[in-house]
Amino acid sequence: MVLSIIRSKVAMERCYEIYKTAQDTEKAYAVFLLASIADVDVLPWVREFLDDENQSIRWNGLVALRTIVGGPLGDAAIATAKQLLDKAESGSDPEMRQRAKQIRSQLAMDHEGLRTNPI
Repeated sequence: MVLSIIRSKVAMERCYEIYKTAQDTEKAYAVFLLASIADVDVLPWVREFLDDENQSIRWNGLVALRTIVGGPLGDAAIATAKQLLDKAESGSDPEMRQRAKQIRSQLAMDHEGLRTNPI
């Protein structure tokens, strides 16, 4: 839980390292924690989480994506986030598809408006 307080790149990398090397339960906890501290640097890992056979890891990968889209994103990150949302929206879990649609709406509200109404 100390990693959630630190919220650093090192903390995120440690969570990912645990995900890559630990047993199933520890992997799920690591992605759960990572989801709460994720920033744009985590985007490359989200596809891996969404592809995992463990439902808890897939869900927490989606939560990580929600955390990421709530922060500052450049054009490339927005494009990547949209691709990941496409993947989540095409999955077999109806609840996950619905949540991905909600995250897409959040992304549109938070970032698309900035393009049409520059400060």
